[in-house]
Amino acid sequence: IVDYIGGMDDIEKRQLISIGPPDLRFREDPVRILRLIKFMRRLQLSAGDAEVRASREHASLLAKSAEPRVVEEVFRLMQTGDMEGVWHDLRMLDLVKTLLPDIAHWLAKDPAAPAREQRMASLFRAMDDWIWDGGEPDYGFRMAVLYGAWVESEWNDETQSMNVRDWRHVPRILLQQLQQRARFPRAAVNRGIHILQAQLDLDPPMRSGKKRRRRRGWEERLLAQDEFPEALEFLRCRLASAGRELDPYDHWHERSESDHPE
Repeated sequence: IVDYIGGMDDIEKRQLISIGPPDLRFREDPVRILRLIKFMRRLQLSAGDAEVRASREHASLLAKSAEPRVVEEVFRLMQTGDMEGVWHDLRMLDLVKTLLPDIAHWLAKDPAAPAREQRMASLFRAMDDWIWDGGEPDYGFRMAVLYGAWVESEWNDETQSMNVRDWRHVPRILLQQLQQRARFPRAAVNRGIHILQAQLDLDPPMRSGKKRRRRRGWEERLLAQDEFPEALEFLRCRLASAGRELDPYDHWHERSESDHPE
């Protein structure tokens, strides 16, 4: 094997170095900046100094890339097992407003933005832990994690900003807007919507001091949903990331096991 570019030395140093000048490579295709982040976080490598400088200089070029392509890259980044670190990188490069303008606007429009970001980071951390334990979040689950903090804020009377009568409409509104921009398959978007909507039954928030009325047999219908396993795992992530007891998760897990014994 002839190593023309000194790649073995880079591997030993655990560094990511571009083939050719990074300034040129990132100008040719700025999406490579996101792939640099992906391999850094997935493989726990560091980037070379020139690569870091070039990514900072040319990050703004991502605004000229096709939106479906860059959003797809964001969802790939969510599979690295270090989405918390990825989010930090995106913030440092000022890319959130380019890649996820709706979330950037939601974070910026309220003085509670730091608390909102902390909530997002805690959900990312919970998903990262699940991935390292062998979890494989599908598109719907990743959508639920990405928009979960926003949805939770709309399910709180004190922080709600949307004028909706039924809180089940909130996930549909947010994820359908994402679908229009990113052109995700409708089936994947619907799965994310259902995972989020299921939280209203798995761990119902209080609205104006009253619980929502339910029809007879609602528990059986919930357990029979195709998305129930992912909804249950998302519930666990929500509870753990908020520092809450796992009692609601344990209840539904036991109920699921009793209704579907191996």
